[in-house]
Amino acid sequence: MASHLPRQNPANGNGGSGAGSPRVPLLNEKEAAALLGLSPAVLKASRLKKPRCKGPKWVKFGRRVLYRLDDLERFIEENMVVPGV
Repeated sequence: MASHLPRQNPANGNGGSGAGSPRVPLLNEKEAAALLGLSPAVLKASRLKKPRCKGPKWVKFGRRVLYRLDDLERFIEENMVVPGV
């Protein structure tokens, strides 16, 4: 799964060095969709549906929609289907 992770880039809030606490890896909609194997349109639709419990959590900064890597990984785990259970 590591091949789908974005490169660390301090300019967009993804990693980098700096003072204070370590930065949380944030992915934009296109990167998050690629990680989940979805189209960005499907990911966007999951945010707009009510109740909003169908898709992963997201963070909104102005008009930007970002996803924390931890939330995407948690979403994958929570939606794991185990045959025979």
